[in-house]
Amino acid sequence: AFTSVDTAIGYQHRWDGGAIAVLAGFHQENHILSVADPGNRVQGAASGPSILIDMWTKPDASTLMTAYVSATSVYGGHYSRMFVGRRVSWLKNAFVGPELALMGNDTYWELRLGAQLNSLYVGPWGASASFGTSQNQDNHSSLYGSLNLWRKLDFSKVFRLPRMLRIGNIWRRRF
Repeated sequence: AFTSVDTAIGYQHRWDGGAIAVLAGFHQENHILSVADPGNRVQGAASGPSILIDMWTKPDASTLMTAYVSATSVYGGHYSRMFVGRRVSWLKNAFVGPELALMGNDTYWELRLGAQLNSLYVGPWGASASFGTSQNQDNHSSLYGSLNLWRKLDFSKVFRLPRMLRIGNIWRRRF
């Protein structure tokens, strides 16, 4: 299992029905191996710079499409995810649908296919949850679960910026 945290600042461009954000920041992760592996350099805690691109669009009132890509210097890590969901009105307009994710680093990759519940908001906080099946480079299949939390801050009125400056703090726990 591992935990990762991204703290980033960047620029978001919004248009009617969508947005794209480019952020740079700091990535930290902690790998806990279930079996001792002294030859594996990807274990324990490490941190370093990262870059993230986050996009979303709503082609109609009932559909949400998202894409997320990140890369970090920590173990050569990368993560990408695509999601297409349909609105669930009884969950305060959250979206449910399939997701496809690819993640890895210098020594490992994993492909995930699952379901995601996206756009759960309580005040300024947002969350999404995912579960499904994964396949790695050793041809090993397993189940996965993911919880993502974020908070967006809009400083455009404070600093009179022409567009939205976005600061994100993303916490993930992957199993």
